[in-house]
Amino acid sequence: MAVLYTVARVLTDEGIEKLVDKLVARQEREDALLPSQLAETDKALENLVDAIKQGLLSKTTKKRLDELEAQKEDLELSILQAGLQRPKYLREKMLH
Repeated sequence: MAVLYTVARVLTDEGIEKLVDKLVARQEREDALLPSQLAETDKALENLVDAIKQGLLSKTTKKRLDELEAQKEDLELSILQAGLQRPKYLREKMLH
């Protein structure tokens, strides 16, 4: 009984469109997350390089530079892997 009710309420054209819209929106949010983190990391690296140019080189700045460079490499790899592993959901294809 509950299954029939769910099918009748959800598997309508309107219900399917809502589900598809939510899936596409979620994918767009997730796809934007890694590039956003990469941009933040790049900015932090630029700021640190500027500080080093001003003569603020120490063990701490060197350690932070190494951390940021490793983080950048990890993010770039994650972006590539995400693009290869996850299918791109297109609204038009899912509705037809």
